Amino acid sequence: GKPDTGDTVFLFNADNSSLFDNPLQSMGTFVNGVAKFSVPPGNYWAVGDFVHKIPKRQTFDEYLDVLPQFAVGNGTTVHLTAQAATSELKMVTAKPAMEQIATFQLTRYAAAGPPVTTGWIETDNSPNIPAPSLFISPTKTSPAIGKLATATTAQLGTSTFPAGSKYVYGVGFQSTGTIPSQRHVISQASLATVHVRYYSAVKSLGVAGTFASFPFQNACPLGVAVFFGEQFPAQLTEYLATTPQLSWETQYILNSGQDFSGGEVGAPQIYLPGQHVTDNLGAYPLHPAPNYVVATVPGAAPVQASASRAGNTLRLFMTAFSDSVPGHVGQGTFPPVKTSGSYAVTDNGKQVAGGTLKNFFGQFSASAPLSRGSSFVQLTLKSSEAASLNPLSTAASTTWIWESSPKPGAKLPAGWTCLPGGQLDTACSVEPLLTLRYGVVDESLGGTTSPGPQVIKLSAGHLQLAKGSEITNAALSVSFDGGKTWHKATLTGSNGSYAASFNAPADSLVSLRATASDLQGSQITETITNAYQAAFHG
Repeated sequence: GKPDTGDTVFLFNADNSSLFDNPLQSMGTFVNGVAKFSVPPGNYWAVGDFVHKIPKRQTFDEYLDVLPQFAVGNGTTVHLTAQAATSELKMVTAKPAMEQIATFQLTRYAAAGPPVTTGWIETDNSPNIPAPSLFISPTKTSPAIGKLATATTAQLGTSTFPAGSKYVYGVGFQSTGTIPSQRHVISQASLATVHVRYYSAVKSLGVAGTFASFPFQNACPLGVAVFFGEQFPAQLTEYLATTPQLSWETQYILNSGQDFSGGEVGAPQIYLPGQHVTDNLGAYPLHPAPNYVVATVPGAAPVQASASRAGNTLRLFMTAFSDSVPGHVGQGTFPPVKTSGSYAVTDNGKQVAGGTLKNFFGQFSASAPLSRGSSFVQLTLKSSEAASLNPLSTAASTTWIWESSPKPGAKLPAGWTCLPGGQLDTACSVEPLLTLRYGVVDESLGGTTSPGPQVIKLSAGHLQLAKGSEITNAALSVSFDGGKTWHKATLTGSNGSYAASFNAPADSLVSLRATASDLQGSQITETITNAYQAAFHG
């Protein structure tokens, strides 16, 4: 109700976003209630951003007045006011919960030019300071020029600070055309229940997050369920919204003190109302994992096939230090954590690519020339990381052997690509590489089991999309002295699904060596050093 000084207004062109897109020109500051702009005539849209500080509570309220479209000629004046922001961003949940993080993202598509996205995040700053409140002005009519879309997300928990919560809500809503009321009543039956388990062999201080995304969000999606100061290992129950086209992606960073190294990243997923899921992130053993598409997510970037052939070119992409859940890959390691990797590719016994992987942080990407016709290809990938970061699964060596042949005219389905970096190219075929997945029965979040009888579920298959044949052979051997001596485990099962049993001494580090082959002659041999530990003490 008073002339404003110090708050902000954002102004953009609705006819062509490229005509007036300099951030310094598009942002102005109110002085005695006035913010002046010099712009070409045409149609524009604006957002007034008003902040009201509350010193006693060490927080603030923020008010957004959105004008979706107006015409500008000579000496045009429009009015923005905090009083127009009448709708508080508020989530009403079935279980007791208080807001920890709230986000509001506005995307405006002009008649020409790229979309413009503006976003706001309101979050608490400490366990004792509540999150700010965000108020937004609703609109009733859609803009006549271009389009408007919004995404609202929020995280709520049992305490003001995420890391101390027994459970959290992650909710998200989208709108197109107009800005609706920001008060949302959440039905518990409409949510999915996700029990997230974060594994770690050492107690570490890290970061975890579950990020919401809608297809229209062209800029980096704003996330919810972000936990700074999380103590690993840990487990948490998340109640996640199942709004149509809303996907969730979970990530955790094992050690934020060592330049954000270690941990896992999950593929985007879309959940269903009432669905119950357990998501094990970082379960041991860790080893190289191929890319995997878990769900068809509208607007998601294409996933590169982990081994593909286009003409006579082999392209490879895998991620070391990954768990065995399809869609999970290692988050990466960075200095000062010491990580090393090397690879070799042979074609009919002749090496065609390989060497030490420079600046290796877990992602392996390479290409190699192959013979014009059919040939037997062998790939060996070796990786290791410092035991100071993670004392289990410190090194892995995997060798694949398969017959490769050119497949002219082959194309990948939607959601996949042959090239790295999100480049879209589907003109290739997926190679029939074998894959291995492990499940250590009764493994604790710290990567340990009770000494004595051990059971490991071993799954052998092929890369997703690959035309592989029946799995005919598999074996698992174990070592308790770092790989100096090996003992064959008893294996039961068939056609890619097995259970390996053996006895492990107390306080032993269990190394694994698994092999598998199929009818077409494809083979895989994988050795994981100190994969997990048989030393569970309750």
